[in-house]
Amino acid sequence: MIQNDDREAGFLVRVTDMVAHELRNVLATVKEHTEHVEDLISITGSDDTRAKERILESLAAIKEQVIRGSNLAQRINLFSQGHETAESELDLNELVEMLEPLAEPFSRKKGIRVNLIHPARPMVMVGNPLQILMILAGSMDFLAGLAGSRDTLEIRVSQRPGKGLMVSFTSASLQKGIRSDTWAPVEQHQWNELEALARSSSARVGLIADRGLLVVVFETEWI
Repeated sequence: MIQNDDREAGFLVRVTDMVAHELRNVLATVKEHTEHVEDLISITGSDDTRAKERILESLAAIKEQVIRGSNLAQRINLFSQGHETAESELDLNELVEMLEPLAEPFSRKKGIRVNLIHPARPMVMVGNPLQILMILAGSMDFLAGLAGSRDTLEIRVSQRPGKGLMVSFTSASLQKGIRSDTWAPVEQHQWNELEALARSSSARVGLIADRGLLVVVFETEWI
């Protein structure tokens, strides 16, 4: 239990760093466009059509960033809800969308991009938000460690036939297959921890090595 608590605490530090980074970006963009609007108002006349267009463009950018910040706050709120009870109702799509900013460390180091593909409709299930995001982020990290530089990780959410939801991870460089001899002890340890975490959350992870595909299956109740 202590080891699991330490793992969750460490992951929360990562999430907190991500949130702080994203909010700094949001505020910096809002500040930049606000100053741009102020400059335009101060140096142009009210009849300058192009100036009005640029003001509207800046205001649209500000509104977009406000929505981005609000969405981020809403997703973070899932964690406080998740700690009130062991499990809660959640939209898997919202957690998957948090993977893109969480990918920033290896995106910066290896130039790896993340492409999220999920249905427009909510994919609602019951589970512990923090543990589920830890499984998803761990799966992404594992595959990113095997992917080549400047690759693109494709992350897809889908509904399984029958009961449950599934998130699959793959990339162009890995679709030709993953050789087992490319795994170092650190990758094996990482995979063993990922399997154990999934089992503790009523989920399963599987690696289809010849297709370079990592799959996370959630068999908990879904709505």
